[in-house]
Amino acid sequence: MNQILKITASSNCMNTSPFYFDVSIADTFLPLSAGASVYITDNF
Repeated sequence: MNQILKITASSNCMNTSPFYFDVSIADTFLPLSAGASVYITDNF
């Protein structure tokens, strides 16, 4: 997935998916595994 998104340590990502939704796992942990910052919000 990161070959397409190209997330790096200088990337900033936002997760608006609720944690009970399976996509939130990739939205949260893929950027973290690359060293990027993840901002979690429910007010989008």
